[in-house]
Amino acid sequence: MRENSLIIDFLNVGFGESIFVRTTGVKPLNILVDGGDNRHEMFAGIPNRIKLSEYLRREAIKDIDLMILTHFHRDHIAGIHEAIHGLTVREAWVNYLIPCEFLGRKLDVDGSGISQSIDMYNDIFKVLERSGARIRFVDEDVEYKTDIGGTTLRITGLTPGKRVLAKLSRDMEMIYDTTDPDVRAEKLREVDKSLNQTCIVVKIDYPNTGVLLASDVPLSFWERFISTETLKAVILKAPHHGDIDCINREFIETVGAKYLVISVDNEGIYDLPSPEIEELAESMGLKVVFTEGSIDNCCEHDKQDSGASIVRFTITRQQITCKHFSTHKA
Repeated sequence: MRENSLIIDFLNVGFGESIFVRTTGVKPLNILVDGGDNRHEMFAGIPNRIKLSEYLRREAIKDIDLMILTHFHRDHIAGIHEAIHGLTVREAWVNYLIPCEFLGRKLDVDGSGISQSIDMYNDIFKVLERSGARIRFVDEDVEYKTDIGGTTLRITGLTPGKRVLAKLSRDMEMIYDTTDPDVRAEKLREVDKSLNQTCIVVKIDYPNTGVLLASDVPLSFWERFISTETLKAVILKAPHHGDIDCINREFIETVGAKYLVISVDNEGIYDLPSPEIEELAESMGLKVVFTEGSIDNCCEHDKQDSGASIVRFTITRQQITCKHFSTHKA
């Protein structure tokens, strides 16, 4: 009989984030957390980057048991926008519920990045609604728990809180409702700037192993968890592409991770990852793994080597392994 295991693939989508989680064994389960970007120029000429749609095609994945959209910045959802029509999604977690009167309404009249992102999110939401997927608004912590061959897998969505998400909903309502272009432009800027504060954080618990996927949340997100066991994890996906302003020693100590995964590109967009984060992590005994960087030494962020397409963690009751996979054939 095939052993039950948990496989977590961190995709090299350049600057962005897409994570695919699945189980093996008698009762397989597919979970998608964000989808990265989909712009052609981000992938052209860089063979080891992989779009979500290409990853799903190569892995022959068409069914998603749980899709989590942590927030609707383009670098997290555009890949889903490209792939959604070829997928059957049973359940989706979101940080913003689009009222039915706004479904299908387009905002992007000026080419602004955030309005394009919102339009993509609206399209995704509409497809989920029409397909009959269960859509859960994560304005309080939620849980997805299942038994896999006698092994319990627990997925928890951690929320920034009702107050933060209520403000996002009010701002979005104003964006959709106003006829004043200046008011809309100002609100779009506000939403773009504050959106990371509204992210869903994903905690995965598997026997003897925790995985914490921190999306793009600020350091303040963790305050209510610091004195609890909630954040304990072996694998930590760094918040906001390795931004030192989103992580500190106290947080790392609370998590107690052995691996720090940083989803980045080699170009250093927005000066990320911060140079200090690798030094901090390694001084605390963490193994640092970059989604884009040298295959030979995954603790070294090589600006000249795009490395692998996938960083894969395989978790069983006995061990955790981390390997790099490349879909590019020279």
